[in-house]
Amino acid sequence: MVGFGPVFQYSIPVHEHFRIGLGLEALLTVVPYDTYVRDTAGGWKFRDSGTEGVIVVGLSLVPCFVWDPVTIFAGISGRNQPTNTKDDYGYADEVFDDAVNFGPMYAVTYGGISLRMFKRFELSAQIYYPINREPVAYGPAMSVWLSVALGDPPRRPSKRPPPPAPPAPPPAAPLAPVPSPALAPAPAAAPAPAPAPAPAPAPAPPPAAPPSEAEDLD
Repeated sequence: MVGFGPVFQYSIPVHEHFRIGLGLEALLTVVPYDTYVRDTAGGWKFRDSGTEGVIVVGLSLVPCFVWDPVTIFAGISGRNQPTNTKDDYGYADEVFDDAVNFGPMYAVTYGGISLRMFKRFELSAQIYYPINREPVAYGPAMSVWLSVALGDPPRRPSKRPPPPAPPAPPPAAPLAPVPSPALAPAPAAAPAPAPAPAPAPAPAPPPAAPPSEAEDLD
């Protein structure tokens, strides 16, 4: 039996060490079958064989507890069981029209433990136990597998508390007042020029000479 299809899984963080996983799958399963018919004498005769595609739908609920590097989980899942069981009697061409049916739902419980090693490897062990045994009687089973993370390993809650926030820087010291530069004194006013001296008065002309006696006689 071969199946392929999408599988969706999501983990809901509830607490630092507790998560709830949800799963949904819808697989197209190719189921081989053999068909036998009963003749009127009560014997069985081989009639047909082949394969037929059937949809298998599954739901799962998986709570888990995480204490790095150990994870303990348990859950329950339900899915339909393809079957070709026939309970009707009649003509062969009428009874065996469908080789494989969708089948009834069945439920399985399981629990296990995982150990993470070297950051990229995880070793897991799991035990299954079926709740109902119709239409197929499954017994308890156990599986062991090793997972390898190709990308960045998944983040898990750490036991160490987060580092404290860095202390706030001290307040800056107040700046000292800067004295303003002293202004240079204004230059003194230039002295007024000295007044020019008054010009000296011109000297008086000399007195005229008295006339001589000769001149008087003429």
